[in-house]
Amino acid sequence: MNNQLKIGITGSSGFIGSSLIRYFQIIDEIVVIPFNKIFFSSDKLVDFIESCDIVIHLAGVNRSEDPSLLYKKNIELAKILAESNSKAKSKAHIIYSSSTQEELDNLYGKSKKIAGNILENSCKLNNVSFVKLIIPNVFGPFSKPFYNTVVATFCFQHVNNIPTIIKNDSLIGLIYIDELISYFLNSIEKISKNKLNFKQSIKVKHTKSIKVSNLEKMIESIFNDYISSAIVPDVKNSFKRNLFITMISFFNFDEFYPFKLKKHIDSRGAFSEVIRSKSMGQFSFSTTKPEIERGHHFHTRKIERFCVISGRAEIKFRRIDSDKIYTFVVDGDTPSIVDMPVWYTHMIKNISKNDDLLTLFWISEHYNEKDPDTYLNKV
Repeated sequence: MNNQLKIGITGSSGFIGSSLIRYFQIIDEIVVIPFNKIFFSSDKLVDFIESCDIVIHLAGVNRSEDPSLLYKKNIELAKILAESNSKAKSKAHIIYSSSTQEELDNLYGKSKKIAGNILENSCKLNNVSFVKLIIPNVFGPFSKPFYNTVVATFCFQHVNNIPTIIKNDSLIGLIYIDELISYFLNSIEKISKNKLNFKQSIKVKHTKSIKVSNLEKMIESIFNDYISSAIVPDVKNSFKRNLFITMISFFNFDEFYPFKLKKHIDSRGAFSEVIRSKSMGQFSFSTTKPEIERGHHFHTRKIERFCVISGRAEIKFRRIDSDKIYTFVVDGDTPSIVDMPVWYTHMIKNISKNDDLLTLFWISEHYNEKDPDTYLNKV
């Protein structure tokens, strides 16, 4: 992707859409064109398309008590997008998000397949590219429980002490949001290189097959370990790591952090265990001069833990697409930890006027300057 691409996303406020936008924000070659769902009911959709090189169509209805309404709405949105793209002076290539349910005999699956056919035919007439991604169950941080994925539902239920109920203990195929985004990026790159119209249907492969009951037990185990002893799972196991990252996104940070550690005092002094990790990682410590700040960056996959050993500090973090700032004041006299959620820019400041701050850090992988997963962003 040598030239800067202008990409618009219908359904940009949804789970996959908002995840794509966060990733696109850290890719210099991509500019995101803002989208509002009211565009579908106004002439602004044509203006929106004229501003885009590529439109990623995610907007639709996934669940409804009235399946016929769901069926009509998904097809209607595809027709409106196709008609508007034909009217646009500069027509956009389209990447369409479908579902593996299009292979099943239900109204949702049928609506996704028909909508894809409408957009494919439109792209052929407009002489632009069309890519359809047939997507399995997707999970990841900031997903919506009881709507996007059973992973989000189980995480939400455990974090909020709600009993889990399994109605159908079937084998399901899952893919993590970062793994799915790689398919979108590959499709974008192919469109940008070809510059001509082509069509492609890609069946996105799930990366994990698991029975629903086993999934629930795994999430329960990760949750219980974390809230009892702040134990982090084996992050070398990417599936467990991704479940943990997803679970953390459902915590009420104001209530959970800072997590108080046990302080064992005897004649020699005091001892506190900072972390029990089921995997390798990197531990480090720093001294920070009075009123100096460190950090102001975020990670997309790394799990990071802060523990102030000596001195007094203010820790802040903010999700990069939000204005809400979480602030925690911690000190070495009351050992405690604060974990940095992915996609939250974070910082630590020595708020003492006289004493140095001593902080212990743990991060889930060793630093690699070729792939640091560290992005500057002021809290």
